[in-house]
Amino acid sequence: NIRDADVHLSVRGIFGPPVVCTETGEHRDFGTVYYHPDAAANILCDKDAKASGILTLHQNEQFHYAYYTLRTRTGKTYDFVGAEDGIYYGECEVDSGHVFGIKTVNENMNV
Repeated sequence: NIRDADVHLSVRGIFGPPVVCTETGEHRDFGTVYYHPDAAANILCDKDAKASGILTLHQNEQFHYAYYTLRTRTGKTYDFVGAEDGIYYGECEVDSGHVFGIKTVNENMNV
């Protein structure tokens, strides 16, 4: 249900050139989200992730990496694996090949 946004949002991301999001849609787990067809990734802040369910940080001692698990109120589980750039990436099941990620405010402040 993608539709025109009431407010346009200029976004400069981690991949690709800046885009102006002029559309929104409803995500079953995250509510109203901005949409742009040319965006390389969609970013979900930890505040919004926590609002949609239970967000848990895990440490994998065997492989030495961290990852988040988000269990939403709908019962869907999303896994976000940490990368060197400080963002935790997960793949969107509805649109395979599209990626979204979580970056915490604390990590932003420590960059």
